[in-house]
Amino acid sequence: EVSEVRLRVTKQAAPPIIRELAAYATGARPEAAERNDPKASLGLQPDWTRVMRWTANQFDGTTATLNIDLTAQVDAAQQYELMVRPTEGDGELIIKTVDLFLESNKLPPEFVKRTQQSGVFNLNVTAFPSNKPDWCRVQVILHNDHPTTSKGEVLLRKRPLK
Repeated sequence: EVSEVRLRVTKQAAPPIIRELAAYATGARPEAAERNDPKASLGLQPDWTRVMRWTANQFDGTTATLNIDLTAQVDAAQQYELMVRPTEGDGELIIKTVDLFLESNKLPPEFVKRTQQSGVFNLNVTAFPSNKPDWCRVQVILHNDHPTTSKGEVLLRKRPLK
């Protein structure tokens, strides 16, 4: 029997509205690694890596163009997931485009696919990685009608095998 439940909202896109909250006894306990992982306190799974943060200063009017070098994180030819998520700000953040570049060549749109999860894209890296700076990068174009308070982060991980 549960006597107390605490819900702590540390980040929000808008004021939270909670219509119902339920707790269930599953008998499962978090693994020790999950309890001690510093990424867990950020709301991240252990396999996500922050590759960039943005602030309102990066907006030119209502648009921000983020050029992110992923060379250090891309160590194999495989699929990766890129997550673009706001952490603060007013207005709706719209991800206009995500383009993938290998050796300064923009790849066709089929190499970047939007997933059903908001702000998450599959990146198909088909070439063997290089240690050259800027070998693998993405360009993300954001739009926000109220960019003066916009802050967020871009995360990357190897796409998990199902």
